[in-house]
Amino acid sequence: MSLEVISMNGGDGIDRVLKSWIPSLEENIELADMVLYYGFWMTDEVLDHWVEECKRLAIITENESLIESLIYRPGVRVKDDESLKKVIDKKLTESERVKRAFCSKISRRDG
Repeated sequence: MSLEVISMNGGDGIDRVLKSWIPSLEENIELADMVLYYGFWMTDEVLDHWVEECKRLAIITENESLIESLIYRPGVRVKDDESLKKVIDKKLTESERVKRAFCSKISRRDG
C-alpha cells in the first residue's frame, strides 16, 4: 500500500504505519529521509519520534540527504543537538548539499 493511499485514509492510518516503521528505519535510511523531507501528514507525537530517530541515524551514518532533510524540516532545531551539530559542522566542509541547506536555514533564522 502506498503512502498516498494511507494518507488519503486519514491521519490514524498513516500514524499507525509510520509508528510501526520507526524501529526499522536503520535498515532503510532512504525511507526515513523521504518521509521527513516530503512531510507526510502525521501527528506531532509521531513526528517527534520520527525526527528523533532521523537525528540518531544522521549522527551514526552521516547521510548527507538525511542531514539536509533535518536542516530543511520546519520546526527541527538542529543547533539544539550537540552531536548532530558536530556532524553538520563536519559535513559543512565536505558537502555542498549540506552547506546550501544550512545557509538557507540560517538566512531564515530558525535553525
